[in-house]
Amino acid sequence: VRLLIADRSLVSRVRGYECDILYTDEFDTLFAGEAPDVRALSPSPEDAFVILYTSGTTGTPKGCVLEHRNIASFLNWMIPEVKLDSKSRYASYASYGFDACMMDIHSSLSAGAAVYIIPEDMRKDLAEIDRYFISNGITHGFMTTQMGRMFMENTECRSLKAFMTGGERLVPLSPPKWVDFYNIYGPTECTVNVTTFIVRDDSPLLPIGKPNTNVRLYVLDGSDRIVPVGCCGELCISSPQVFREYLNNPEKTAKTVTRNPFSDEPGFDRIYRTGDVVRMLPDGNIDYIGRRDGMVKVRGFRIELTEVERAIRAYKGIKDATVQAFDAPSGGKQIAAYVVSDEKVDVRALESFILQTKPPYMVPAVTMQLDSIPLTVNSKVDKRRLPVPTIDLGTAVPPKTDVPRRIFKIASDVLGTDRFGIETDLFQAGLTSISSIRFNVLLSEEFGIPFQSKDVKENSTIVKLERLIENSAPAKTYEAQDDYPLTKSQEGVFVECMARPDSTTYNIPLLIRYDGSLDESRLKSAIAEAVNAHPYMMTTLAMNDAGDIRLVRKDIRTFAPDEIEEISTDSVDSILPTLARPFQLMESRLFRIKLIHADKE
Repeated sequence: VRLLIADRSLVSRVRGYECDILYTDEFDTLFAGEAPDVRALSPSPEDAFVILYTSGTTGTPKGCVLEHRNIASFLNWMIPEVKLDSKSRYASYASYGFDACMMDIHSSLSAGAAVYIIPEDMRKDLAEIDRYFISNGITHGFMTTQMGRMFMENTECRSLKAFMTGGERLVPLSPPKWVDFYNIYGPTECTVNVTTFIVRDDSPLLPIGKPNTNVRLYVLDGSDRIVPVGCCGELCISSPQVFREYLNNPEKTAKTVTRNPFSDEPGFDRIYRTGDVVRMLPDGNIDYIGRRDGMVKVRGFRIELTEVERAIRAYKGIKDATVQAFDAPSGGKQIAAYVVSDEKVDVRALESFILQTKPPYMVPAVTMQLDSIPLTVNSKVDKRRLPVPTIDLGTAVPPKTDVPRRIFKIASDVLGTDRFGIETDLFQAGLTSISSIRFNVLLSEEFGIPFQSKDVKENSTIVKLERLIENSAPAKTYEAQDDYPLTKSQEGVFVECMARPDSTTYNIPLLIRYDGSLDESRLKSAIAEAVNAHPYMMTTLAMNDAGDIRLVRKDIRTFAPDEIEEISTDSVDSILPTLARPFQLMESRLFRIKLIHADKE
């Protein structure tokens, strides 16, 4: 840094800084005179906008030089697509060095929307993030694939209109009906994203979508010929969003950015070769297959398997090796190494050796020693004859009592396997920093104890988690008060509903169909017992003498079966539109239960 701009009262906070300092109280004298013509200083479309470094697969990240026209072209598509405007509220989750941050911040500012930076201390707490979304009335957001998928499965934020995710292959899911859930794809070199697919249901075929309005895509073979629909080829991108170059790396730039053989139109006269293998579907959507060059994403980092293989081959005694990616039971990818040696390989020593030159995410999750690497007739690795990777978790001791069984079931759901025991380290079994977030949420819901990320890291076996749960402070009892304050989320909902008294945005309707032969009196008694078992249901809102809105719960009478309203109708469908109605918020119940008789239901 060559220059520090600072207020005099704050400059002491920057210790050890010995270069030039420009003090804010000097502005008036230093910059006195006629203001320059701002228009003359405006950047041109060809000027550099930002240099973003990709995650780097060989230890040498590449600096992508993006121009002003790249980001402008992206914003021209983005803002109308997701309907961003001055009333929108965008929650920014992406870190500042990630290209998705440009989507969060620049699209919001260009549309006049508000940007809400998600606080660092809640980034791994899905429940807290959802409360943040609800209390701030968030309308738009983006998260990377693993976090985005889990958030969509659990969010209750009804103000959310559009939510995007991308970065890895998305596992099918059914998103909330009130949200346009976008699965997006785009290399850093092409400015955030170039394809979009709105996920409506959990269909097993989940493409990365069709090209954005200012993007042209080509699926090419090795001779730059367009392959037929349904056939695999390399995805190549032509668009004003394609970057200028890799900083100080003309050789790499020349390999990935070439002349477009199909167009010489300005803005579309170059193509970027992604290295991604895809196929075009009959409906025009792109189906992502994988990387052409053996590159995979592990724990969010792009890795070239050949780099891991090169590190393994440098280990003493290794005669041959191959590295392959496989689907982890808990989702995502993991690395398996197959090695050949005359002596038994010390796997732990090999992992320590790899860590001397590579980051932890490049250490194989599984290392298997073989007599030889199987080859095809063309002398290539025969992947089909490689043994299935299995993680050695030692003796799997099953749970025998209630609490360990409940923890085990949750862990099995998160990991996607039950091949572990109560003494198994769950991180060795496949738990990752991302999946541990969901694990924390499920444990908290099951046991009513707030679990933090460090709790699972420090107690990574079922035995230790059982001990942690047993040693947690017992539930406290509190004397009933006359009334209670609203939470921030409740205050937000209250203000919104009072401002729009005819709105049913926050109503949560539920319609359950039963066969007409059901015992009606027992059904009504069961409903009444369920309500009375949850006295919070009977909470009402009232204003105290100070004019504050409070929750009133004391001395609530019980709910009786005969208070359930009964309706007779010829057609349930005809009466459905009348069921969801606004509530009278003050001093009345905030729930309704009706029993509808229609034909034999």
